Amino acid sequence: MLPVQSCLSRKLAAVIVLAACCDPAQAITLASKGGGVVISGKIKQGDQFEFRDFVNQNSPRFVELNSGGGSIEAAGEIGRIIRARKLPTVVDATIHRCGSACTIVFASGVSRHYVAAEKIQDRLDKTNGRGLGYHEGNRILANGEKGQSGRATGSAVGWYYEFGSGKAASLATKADWKHFYYISAATALDLGIATSTRRP
Repeated sequence: MLPVQSCLSRKLAAVIVLAACCDPAQAITLASKGGGVVISGKIKQGDQFEFRDFVNQNSPRFVELNSGGGSIEAAGEIGRIIRARKLPTVVDATIHRCGSACTIVFASGVSRHYVAAEKIQDRLDKTNGRGLGYHEGNRILANGEKGQSGRATGSAVGWYYEFGSGKAASLATKADWKHFYYISAATALDLGIATSTRRP
C-alpha cells in the first residue's frame, strides 16, 4: 500500500497535467470584427472544428490573423475551410503577427491581404515581431525538449503548395524554429504570398 503522501503527490501531479492539457488560454479565440472573423492565439488540433462551426453560424466575409502558429495540420484544415468558402485572409502588420503555422492559414485565402507592412523589412529575428514570419517546423523530441523537425517543415511546405503559395517554401528554411524570418510587403507580393496590401 502506498503512503498517503505518495498518493497525494500523484493526484496533484495528475491535476497539474490535466490543467496543462485543458488550459483554455492556449486555444485560439474567434471574434467577429467588421463583418469578418479574427483568429487569435495558438492553433491547436481540434481548432479546425471550432472554426468550421463559427463560420457556419456567422458567415464572415474575411479572416484576419493574429497567431504565432501551432499545429500545422490544424492550420491546414482551417485553410481548407477558408479556401472552400472562398474567403480572403488578412494580416495587419501594425498590430498583428502571423508566424509559423499561421502562414499556412494566410496562404489559403482566395485573396491574401498584407496590410500596413510598409515598414516591415526582410529580416531574421528571434523576438515576437509583427507581420508574416516563417521558420522551420518543430516537434517535441524524445527527451521532452522542443527541437527542429524536417517532417514538420515538409508538412508545412506541402500545405503551401496545396494553397498555391509554393514560393513560401523557400522561406521555411531561412530561420530555425527558435527564430522567425519576417518578410516585407514587397517580398510577399513578389513571391505571390500576398495579392494585395489593402484590406478586402
